[in-house]
Amino acid sequence: MAFDFSKIKVLTPEERAAREAADLQAQIAEDAKKREELSKHTITVTLSEFPMHRFTTSGDKIVAFHGADERGRRFSGTYFAPFFRERSEIDVMLAPMDQGTAVVVRGYWKKRTWRNQQNQEVQSWEFQIQFVEPKQG
Repeated sequence: MAFDFSKIKVLTPEERAAREAADLQAQIAEDAKKREELSKHTITVTLSEFPMHRFTTSGDKIVAFHGADERGRRFSGTYFAPFFRERSEIDVMLAPMDQGTAVVVRGYWKKRTWRNQQNQEVQSWEFQIQFVEPKQG
């Protein structure tokens, strides 16, 4: 059995950097496509507090939004930041969003079920934010 070594190539640092940049751009495009597909609802929310940036126990970067929708109903939504977004980029995105700011969120509703301390099953609907931006005008 002969080995074909012609397919093994040592990449130069420039070639490796170019390949990694192309892979990152492909992942960013795929993330944007998936988020667009999941964005089934658009809601305008007036924030009741500054959005809270934190990490989940699994290491995901999330931002929690709390406020009221156009009808005055309580609203809570979670934005899962893409892995390629740095903390500084998220801070820049959140900078114009303060208490009382109207923001437009796009995403979908997700039903969540869990057991409380009394071992009773509890269900709630959570809004999974795919896109968020301050309302214009």
